[in-house]
Amino acid sequence: MNQTLEFFASRGYGVFPYIIIREMSGMYRQIPIHFSLQELLEREGVLVNLYDEEGDDTTKEKCLSILRSIIKSEPVITIKRNTKENWIFSGVRKIEGCVVFSPKRAIYLDSGGNIKSESESIPCGGSLISLCGETIITNSQHYNLLPLELR
Repeated sequence: MNQTLEFFASRGYGVFPYIIIREMSGMYRQIPIHFSLQELLEREGVLVNLYDEEGDDTTKEKCLSILRSIIKSEPVITIKRNTKENWIFSGVRKIEGCVVFSPKRAIYLDSGGNIKSESESIPCGGSLISLCGETIITNSQHYNLLPLELR
């Protein structure tokens, strides 16, 4: 099923913060992060529970915690559209990824869930795929998917 960039943007893709899982060389899976159950139910991605009084450090830690759970194959609250396509990674494959907080900030975790690096360089290019395995965009940035006039 081919979807438009508008469709993916409406589902929460391309909005900071988000998770990137490196599936293989040149292929990245984006997982939108949502901070309320209502937002998650209307879109697609994972839930990070936040309370009003929590600041940036707590948000960062909770986002990293969700990525650690995904890396370790632990359950997380996830919503995705009904599709026959599933996660590409399976078996004993070592999963690595990052939480992208802005165009110049990402925190990378290794396959053990440990911080590998904090970087001003974020993943871009290659093939960006959705939770359902659909190609979102190729050889472009992974955020702000729509042109300014459509945002």
